[in-house]
Amino acid sequence: MSYRYVDGKFVTKDDILMNQYKGGNNRKSYVKQKLNEWENGVCLYDVISSKDHKLVCDEKYKQAFEDIKHIVINRA
Repeated sequence: MSYRYVDGKFVTKDDILMNQYKGGNNRKSYVKQKLNEWENGVCLYDVISSKDHKLVCDEKYKQAFEDIKHIVINRA
């Protein structure tokens, strides 16, 4: 549930805080903006389900899910 959809990717709060997003000269306000987007973003848990013992994702978020699927499966 810590993965939320921000800028076309599923990211965690730590991804934002640990410089995955660089804001240039105004980093503090940029990070604050991204954290706000993260808090209001779609949760990965809401868009995946299990079908035939496999994780499946809504079509709209399919590519973003495929990018982090290996991380989610390993953590689960």
